[in-house]
Order: sequence, then C-alpha cells, then structure tokens
Amino acid sequence: MEDNTKTGSELIQEFLENDQDTEFTPTKFKLNRDIPKSECGWLPRDFKKDEIIFEYTGYTYGCCSRTGTACTILANETPFLEFPNDALEKV
Repeated sequence: MEDNTKTGSELIQEFLENDQDTEFTPTKFKLNRDIPKSECGWLPRDFKKDEIIFEYTGYTYGCCSRTGTACTILANETPFLEFPNDALEKV
C-alpha cells in the first residue's frame, strides 16, 4: 500500500498554491442612510446614503461592538472601520 501522507510544510505549500488561484470578493454593502461623524466619532468623515463599502474579513481583535460591522472603503484593503449594522444593506 502506498503512503500518501504529506508533511506539514507540503500541506502549507499546497494550500498557498491553491489559494493564489482563488480570487476572494468580500461582501459589498450599500449604506441605507447617512452616517454623520457626529454619530460615529471614529469615522474619518460623514458617509452618505448609497455609498458602497466592503466587509472587512481580517482580524479585528474584538474592536467592533455587536451593533457594528468591520468594513473598508476599498475591497480587500485596510484600515477597517466599524459601521452600524442598521445602516448596511447587502448588494
């Protein structure tokens, strides 16, 4: 019987090779209302209804509350910002 066991480094290399072939698109959101900086003081500016933002899929280290979602202004970019869940509409 043939031994098909792979070492850890072989598995990691295989994962990395396969991962490069996969393009990941994060969830896209449209804001369903204005979000003024006065409501969310951590935002760098006022955000307007119908602006498009993207779900952040990296580590947030517990920085976001249960009422918010980590998002980015550009897909697959950093930094992330917390947006109120009630302002997000999946596109």
